[in-house]
Amino acid sequence: MVERISIVTDEISQDLGECERFLVEHDLHAVELRSISGRRVPDVAKADLERLLSWARAGDPFVVAVSPGLFKCRADDRAEIERHLSEVLPRALDLAVGLDAENLITFGFAAQGGADPPAYALEALSRAAESCAQAALPLLVENEPEHLAWSAASTAALITRAGHPNLFVNWDPTNGNEFRVEQLQAALAELTPYLRNVHVKNGRLLPGEKYARCCALAAGAIDWRAHLAQLLEVGYDGYFAVETHYEPVEAGSRTVLAELRALLQQVGYVWPEEEPQ
Repeated sequence: MVERISIVTDEISQDLGECERFLVEHDLHAVELRSISGRRVPDVAKADLERLLSWARAGDPFVVAVSPGLFKCRADDRAEIERHLSEVLPRALDLAVGLDAENLITFGFAAQGGADPPAYALEALSRAAESCAQAALPLLVENEPEHLAWSAASTAALITRAGHPNLFVNWDPTNGNEFRVEQLQAALAELTPYLRNVHVKNGRLLPGEKYARCCALAAGAIDWRAHLAQLLEVGYDGYFAVETHYEPVEAGSRTVLAELRALLQQVGYVWPEEEPQ
């Protein structure tokens, strides 16, 4: 059995050398790429790109996903949506393909809760999914507060309305702001057909705030042991990405990674054996 745990590299450091040290120290072999040397991918400096390409050639670490911040823009901003389609997406695809990444991550357009998706936003999401399909990359919608894709239900609805078979979900239960065990069970009922990647962090939502304040898994509002058991029950066999989101990030990532490994062992999580190359 090969452990399917990854980590968002900038939750260790913006420096890829520091990331490599952490990966070796903690026997981690998979990453998600978001921000490197203060730049969001695909805006990668030449030296960093060369280092990433060396990872790809070695096959270690494996790049589970590339997250360029696609469609992390207002749903009513047609010009910016078109810029994402014409500029951000092609360059992100080139990077992802060059690194032999497994997925590309998108967001679901910033908007007030309950807003109806504009037709051109749905079309843009479908167009992006088709571009990714031509590159043999699933496009994963990450749920985010104050976006059209926020809760599990709204994320599933956005994917259904966009209507492209290459759209899936990067599930972040902490971003969904519905933390009770029964709420997370209902979320999986909506999302299970689309689940391809899961972000692991925890936090507590203070009155009047939209984003949870993140902390160690044991200190947050989500019962991660219960949610991992729910994911196991629905047959999820993808990666769990450590996304610490609290300072200091490297120390926090050590804590969250250790907690996640212990919880996965407690619930008896197993993944299928990797097929021989």
